[in-house]
Amino acid sequence: MSGVYKPSLKASEDTLKEKLTQCKWLITDIDGVLTDGKMNLTENGDEFKQFHVRDGIAAALLKEKGFKLGVLSAGFAKNAINKRFNAQGFDYISVDGTSKLDRFQQFLLDNHTSSDEVIYIGDDINDVEVMKRCGLAICPNDAHFSVFDHCDWRLKTKGGNGCLREIADYIYF
Repeated sequence: MSGVYKPSLKASEDTLKEKLTQCKWLITDIDGVLTDGKMNLTENGDEFKQFHVRDGIAAALLKEKGFKLGVLSAGFAKNAINKRFNAQGFDYISVDGTSKLDRFQQFLLDNHTSSDEVIYIGDDINDVEVMKRCGLAICPNDAHFSVFDHCDWRLKTKGGNGCLREIADYIYF
């Protein structure tokens, strides 16, 4: 773990390192974390998403370090999301409009995983209940202010600009 980069933390860096060693899963929201949160529409009304290539590299680095990866998102651009994250080798993909907390709790049961073993990255009020229950809660720098009190690590990176990469770089280097 990096000796150069200094994350913005609620607790100590030692606590962060301890939590990172306990976590086996990294689950992230998509809109506002892996994208800039803007809705992009074609002339026909179809939504499309833009992802930062650095997050794709980060996914490979995190997998190399033994993390299982997942996305937990609302039901927008479901086909694009499934295609992108299946291609990236994500282990869990949940995209629908139901409660994130309900889906998170079902994920824990289905994967025989403790909430303490999960890193969750979210950026808005619909992520807070999951953030309260995971082992390590992270948010982008430009997350909604209501999220800040519930996160252990506020990234320097804004949503859509390589949030996963900042985490991977901290862990990897």
